[in-house]
Amino acid sequence: MKICYLADGSSIHVVRWLEWFQNRGHEICLIAQEAPALEGVETIRVPIKKGYFIPRPRMLSAIRKAIRRTDPDIVHAHSVLGYGMYAALSKFHPLVVSAWGSDITVQPQTSLLVRQTCRFVLRRADLIHVGEPGATSTVGRLGGVGAVSKCLVLPWGVDTAEFSAIRRSEELRASICPPDHTLFVADRHLEPIYRHEVLIRAVREVAKRTDRLVVAVAGSGSSAPALQEEGRRAGVMKVVKFLGEVPPREMARWYASSDVYVECFASQMPGHGVGLSILEAMASGLPVLAARRPALEGLVKDGVNGFLFDGERSGELADLMLRFVEDPSIVGKMGAAAARSAADFGDREKTLRIFEQRMADLAGARS
Repeated sequence: MKICYLADGSSIHVVRWLEWFQNRGHEICLIAQEAPALEGVETIRVPIKKGYFIPRPRMLSAIRKAIRRTDPDIVHAHSVLGYGMYAALSKFHPLVVSAWGSDITVQPQTSLLVRQTCRFVLRRADLIHVGEPGATSTVGRLGGVGAVSKCLVLPWGVDTAEFSAIRRSEELRASICPPDHTLFVADRHLEPIYRHEVLIRAVREVAKRTDRLVVAVAGSGSSAPALQEEGRRAGVMKVVKFLGEVPPREMARWYASSDVYVECFASQMPGHGVGLSILEAMASGLPVLAARRPALEGLVKDGVNGFLFDGERSGELADLMLRFVEDPSIVGKMGAAAARSAADFGDREKTLRIFEQRMADLAGARS
């Protein structure tokens, strides 16, 4: 197939999809604001972010011309808003749209215009990719019953060869974690929605009872200064290590070199998806401590491959963290179960082969 993507070329998630389909022998073109460093992928640069919510006529004209010139078998937009909006306005079919989470959950709540844009895109799409079953109800509220019938529920998938316990580095671990300590790792953008302050409060409680833990917080964002200040006020900066922005491929080593993954994101609105960081950590052999939310039910099983906790209760998280510190033997047992769960639930090779077949079916119907 010849596949034309409208997507953020700077996103590692997009790059991984492009690489996978290119390696499968498909011809790839990309319409994006930024071009990834991928040999053999034709990239047409368009400043889409300047007209992300309200379409710019000249930009739309350029995108339509680019699609006509490349003459793809199928167009795939990553994100309902922005790239999805221009893909829908291009009037090309078949059109596949992948929802990224906030584009169908958070952003539609900001204005009537955004909700109408989502509705327009979802109704124009021939296939709507969502990462969790509950997302179909969110799609239905935005796009109607017809949009639900076009949903493909499929995890984004994790490369279980890249994210694996074999990536463990004792040297990397020792750079921040003393021997006989439990190393927790968190990897979400430092933004208010991910509620890292709950983790800091939990660490403060754990630190009153033991000093045998280290918490590595990867990522950057607008909340970074406030979180570091909160850590200083709580007196836990010797325990909490802010790593800053870690290159995506380097995270594989951090996951594998840690003991437990922690996440405090607690949105109860279906549609946010599981989150690739959780799958990557599980594939790397880490049990998960995560705030309870719809997408994780059935994946994270209490006492088997991790624990879910009430996202409003830092004390509950503290108690669970302390269990891992006081009984390191459960780390290996639950970590092995987590790796099996990640492979069964979201191995990327398996999920993208399913996706590839659905795209081929759509392209075949067009021809």
